[in-house]
Amino acid sequence: MVPETCPPAAWFIDQLMEHLGRRYYVALLTAGRFHGAAHQAPMVFQVIADAPERNIMVGGIRINFHVSNLVEGAATVRRNTPTGTIAIATPETTAFDIVRFPAAAGYWNNVATVLIELVFVAGGTNARGPLADLVNNIVASFAEFERELIRERLLDAHARLRERGLRSAGRVPLGYKADLATRQLVIDEEEAAVIRAFFERCAAGESAASIARWANDAGHRTKVHGRQGGNR
Repeated sequence: MVPETCPPAAWFIDQLMEHLGRRYYVALLTAGRFHGAAHQAPMVFQVIADAPERNIMVGGIRINFHVSNLVEGAATVRRNTPTGTIAIATPETTAFDIVRFPAAAGYWNNVATVLIELVFVAGGTNARGPLADLVNNIVASFAEFERELIRERLLDAHARLRERGLRSAGRVPLGYKADLATRQLVIDEEEAAVIRAFFERCAAGESAASIARWANDAGHRTKVHGRQGGNR
């Protein structure tokens, strides 16, 4: 019979892993929470062990196991519980692990958030030391990765537009149109006449509000961008 409730996983994880004959430590977001760095409570109790184990669901508590061959040399601390002590990853080990297991840490946006919180908890806004250096390097790598990702997406989008014969250099300004053959900007004489009238009225000292009223009364409208020729 499976109990409907049971003590918190931290109360029995050490005894469980000893029974299974596994080296382990409490890790990832669960370790982050112990260090005060998890901005929300993780839904599962996360453990890294030196050999594969099936995840456990008992009494409303879920324990997820992740395997690593670095458990024996990982930096951990012992924390007291009502039933003894448990091994918990240090902030440095936690930072290293959430980058190794991003899916288990809520993917990259959450990984970056937890990393920054780990640094803040460890040393405040002026944190210095190995952990701060590690997180700064990781966050800088994230920023570089995102920049390159945006660049590649823009290049792909421009390439698709060119394949379809469409302009890929941004919106066509008022007074111009895109040549359908070359996709280069050429003067739109009808719109250019309106632009010249704007400047002439402005040079004569007419106010912006007066020019706007004149344009509205004359039926001039803002360019509406579409797929062909830069407007529709």
